[in-house]
Amino acid sequence: MRHLVVNHGPDGFSVQQVTEMADVALGTFYNHFTDRVDAIDQAFEAEMRRQEPANEALLETAPDSLHSLALSACIVIHRASVDPDWAQFAASVGREGLWACPGGVDTAREILAVGVESGQVHVHHLDQALRTVGMVALAAVASFVAEAARTEPDLDPTYRQATQSVCGILGADSERTDQVTRWCLETLASAPSD
Repeated sequence: MRHLVVNHGPDGFSVQQVTEMADVALGTFYNHFTDRVDAIDQAFEAEMRRQEPANEALLETAPDSLHSLALSACIVIHRASVDPDWAQFAASVGREGLWACPGGVDTAREILAVGVESGQVHVHHLDQALRTVGMVALAAVASFVAEAARTEPDLDPTYRQATQSVCGILGADSERTDQVTRWCLETLASAPSD
């Protein structure tokens, strides 16, 4: 799926092309997926799960929900910087419903709910905030892909902008936003490289 999406776009190939490339029967495809879009979604989610072990260790260093969600967006951007094919795949299929948080939408919802309950995060509609935060990460990946095609991108401004956007969406004041941004940049700078 990743190869087909990167080379043909999310709408540029058929289920038959998928089955031919995977060397499986059409019926086998439909035993696992409802349609091509479902297969793309599952491929995206599988890729995010594959990345989870390294990401979970980094997220465990987050002191609270705001830090964790901001760092999640930065982790997705970092992943795009070290895996251009994945970045192209994510930018191509990123849409509402595909949340780019390590651990997926359920983990992100739990983190956000804890933040709201503790008063660290201020949102009125959890799911709307969750979709918006996820789209910040995916928009940063799409921007990164476009910039990487022209020049060697500088990740610090991208991390900074994503972190500040996430903090703004989650109701952090400017002092808290600055503190979270500094922490995310320091955490990413000291993280082991892939």
